[in-house]
Amino acid sequence: ETEFLNQDQPPEESVSAAGWRYEALATLQWSIGIQQELPFPDQICDVPEAARLMIATPAREMIESAFLRRTSEILDALDQNLRLLWCARDCATRDAALPAGLDGGVISERQHALNWLTYFENAEWDDVDIPS
Repeated sequence: ETEFLNQDQPPEESVSAAGWRYEALATLQWSIGIQQELPFPDQICDVPEAARLMIATPAREMIESAFLRRTSEILDALDQNLRLLWCARDCATRDAALPAGLDGGVISERQHALNWLTYFENAEWDDVDIPS
């Protein structure tokens, strides 16, 4: 992400990939109580709202008001998202449409954030894996 921000004119695919990171951000915001809900992944998050929350809230205030959701809530979100991820991957291998309006990009970015939150393979943010 730092490399992306340091580019004067990043390639279009890098811009698209960076845009998807808002889904991971919204998941992290949910995990510390900034977002109230983690909605069903059938549409992208409210990107302007996720950005506004980060910009409008002073860092100290954000840190002081943050609370980590219960482990059971995070694990339930991880379990549901992992099942949806496998559903999306199964559909991709069969060249089938995703059911229930699921958005594979949303699911994938959430998985990145949830894997990081649960110390999957003890990876740093940039090294988090989403095994296929």
